[in-house]
Amino acid sequence: MFYFKIGFRNIAKNYRRSLITMVPTIIGMIACLLTQGFFNWNMGQMREATIRDGTGHYQLYARGFLESGYDHPNQFLIKDVNPIVKELRSLPGVELVTTRMAFNGILSSGEKSAIVLGEAGEPKNELKLNSYSGLIKGSVLTSETANGLIIGEGVAKKLSADIGDVLTLIGNMKDGGINAVDLELLAITNSGYSELDSVSALTPLGVIQNLLGINANVQRIVILLKRTEDMEKIHPEIKQIAEKYELEYRDWEALADFYQSLKLMNDVVFQIIILIVLAMVAFTISNTINMNISERVREIGTIRAQGTRRMQVALIIIVESSLLGAIGGFIGLVLCYLFIGFTELIGGFPVLLSGAEQPLRIFFRPDITTIFICMLLFSMVGIIASFIPARRAGKLSITDALRWI
Repeated sequence: MFYFKIGFRNIAKNYRRSLITMVPTIIGMIACLLTQGFFNWNMGQMREATIRDGTGHYQLYARGFLESGYDHPNQFLIKDVNPIVKELRSLPGVELVTTRMAFNGILSSGEKSAIVLGEAGEPKNELKLNSYSGLIKGSVLTSETANGLIIGEGVAKKLSADIGDVLTLIGNMKDGGINAVDLELLAITNSGYSELDSVSALTPLGVIQNLLGINANVQRIVILLKRTEDMEKIHPEIKQIAEKYELEYRDWEALADFYQSLKLMNDVVFQIIILIVLAMVAFTISNTINMNISERVREIGTIRAQGTRRMQVALIIIVESSLLGAIGGFIGLVLCYLFIGFTELIGGFPVLLSGAEQPLRIFFRPDITTIFICMLLFSMVGIIASFIPARRAGKLSITDALRWI
């Protein structure tokens, strides 16, 4: 406690210099928390968008599908799906249980054709599971549109198709034959990824079951929870049901490759930013401590002459340096949360993107773990930055220090 008291006194005695020293720490703390807060909010938004854009929280498959089903999709189907769906719907915290089927085929407008890789789902459930965020023209699937079709913008351009056109979908049946069905184009979507839009399609599940001749069999069961936070709680029940009906399952994180890649990139960017900030803070604190020692040589000589040991002198310097980092970090934390509170008050920080008519409202949600780590790092960097100056101060000769002018 004695060393902290001395450290506070030394900081207060040279408060102007101390404040200037803490400015990089304050700015660095704000920069780190706002960066991580934005990444955290952005990934949270992307997480929910991924889950509610067809992926769901959990997906169940017939055993063997994950290993060989992508090569032979019609050979690994869930046959008696109704009791499984009924049992899953009875679980607490489940918002929706629905069935889906992936398909591929040739879509023709009569004069032109295009290969499509599509999804088939239950129209009444797609309204909850599929956000239709990329819809640019037309209407969504409903129970009344039994032969409706939604395609990507790239597919529509290949076929020169527009809303209301009747297109023919040709596919391979399970027994090896070829079948076709006429579908009415209901909507066109743009996901933002041209490769996806050039092959994507969405149609009712019943259409694909009839086209492929698979009766009421489905490829996968999708589970949507009311709260993403309940995934760990419901996981044992999902596992038990999967084992009971000889199924395999995956959660949304295992299925969302793009999300994981983006999360990894954000983590790397944040680590680079925090390393740069910590290096800047370390050099600033080290420079300030060196200047303080140069001005306090006679003071150090005096306390050494009074019996203070070398280690105690070094400890005074180290504690003072750590306090500079900790106080600067705390001030930065307070200012950061004042700014975050302001952005929440105005409904998000407005950012005008190129080509957008309305500004995008962004938020900052740093997590408690990051706050704790940043506070610890800024305190530790103060300690590390003071090692060399503290060692130099402890090695000062008493006689040379007392003669210092």
